Formats: sequence, C-alpha cells, structure tokens
Amino acid sequence: MFRVVGISGGYGHGPVLNGIDMEAAPGTITAILGRNGMGKSTLVTGIMGALPVVNRQVFLGDRDMTAVPTHELAKNGVSVVPEDRGVLPSLSVHENMELAARNAGQKRSEIDFESEYERFPDLRRFVKTSAGNLSGGQQEMLALARALITKPDVLLLDEPTHGLSPLLAKMVMDVLFDLRQTGVVTLLIEQSVALALPVADHVYVIVKGEVVFRGTGESVRAQPSLVERYLHVGEADSV
Repeated sequence: MFRVVGISGGYGHGPVLNGIDMEAAPGTITAILGRNGMGKSTLVTGIMGALPVVNRQVFLGDRDMTAVPTHELAKNGVSVVPEDRGVLPSLSVHENMELAARNAGQKRSEIDFESEYERFPDLRRFVKTSAGNLSGGQQEMLALARALITKPDVLLLDEPTHGLSPLLAKMVMDVLFDLRQTGVVTLLIEQSVALALPVADHVYVIVKGEVVFRGTGESVRAQPSLVERYLHVGEADSV
C-alpha cells in the first residue's frame, strides 16, 4: 500500500494543499481529478518532496519514505512522469531510457530496453533520434518508457494525456490499464474525466487543495453525478 498523510503546504503565498491523505493499493489505478488550479500538480510535487511543506508523510508498504530526497525516490521504487514530460531533448530515445534506468540504480546489463520497445513500438523506430525531434505523442511515450524502465513500485503521472490526440490519449490509458497486471501502484492526475474514469479503480476529487470526494471507480461510473458538482462537467463528459 502506498500512503501519503497530511500533505500541507504551498509556494509562499499561502497553503495550496490542506492536509491531504491518500492511499493506493498495488495493481490499481487511483485517479486524482480536479479542475485547473485546484492543487493536483502541486500534490505530485508534494509527494516527491519538492514542495515547501508544513507537513508530509509518505509510506510505501512498511517503509517510511518521508525523509528520502527527491533525487533518490527512483532508487526507492517511485517514478514520476511530469506534465512537461521531462525528456532530455538533446539525448536520443535510447539514451533517455538508459539514463533513467541508471539513475534508478540499475547496471547497464540489467536494463530491459526490449520490454519498453515492445510496449511502445514507435520508439523502436526512433531509437537513435534526439528526443527534441519527436512529436508530442512520441515524447509522451518516451516519458512513460523512461518511468517504466526503472521498474517502479509506484508510478505518478501528471496529466499524461495533455495535448494528445484522442487516439494517442486512449493509447496511454490502455498502457496504464495493462500495467495493473504488474502490481504497480498508479496515481493518475487527470483533468479529463472521460479518459480517467474507465480505467480508475479509485477516485479522489481535489478542490482548493482539499479532498472533497473519494470513492471507487465503479461507484462513480454508475453515478457520474457524484463528481459532477465538484468538477462542473456535464454527464456526457463524465462517462
């Protein structure tokens, strides 16, 4: 079980997060929904320990990871795909993945490139291409591959479908759905309710830095109105 307890803090202009508690089980997708400016991305920053906070506890199973520095989290099983994707534009696709794996403590001989090229066939075609020359969708694939090649226990994704075509956005969600079989804990920060709900096992809704709703994906799919009032979306956009 991955747990965050009492995350509170902000950027110096007052608190953005107000005592958020959250937990997610292995092999599940937890969707964190909310409109722009409600604190979703700040929550990722807080979990990663890169936010000035007044309170924060992070646990992975029986391990207290609260004091683990941000740059050491990958070595401890936590990987993040930021909203800006975080790929290194001057490095090739292969070099991006190798650097991510090495930063997570893997030896070169241990890196499983083939699994990621099978998961994202397009990347195999551009293996020697600089990441900066990839399309937005290809960069998102690379960002996911960089995260997954580290063999994480916990995967944090901040708006992974932002700016993607509907086809590519669905492909990203299909990859996340398949990941459940590997036992990875997936935290999915997402604005698109229509994309997140079909794959979500659990749902949290954040409004002004607070969790205002939590429930199972099944319950929300059955009653979209449970989150509509918080997100101000119509039923047609919710399922």
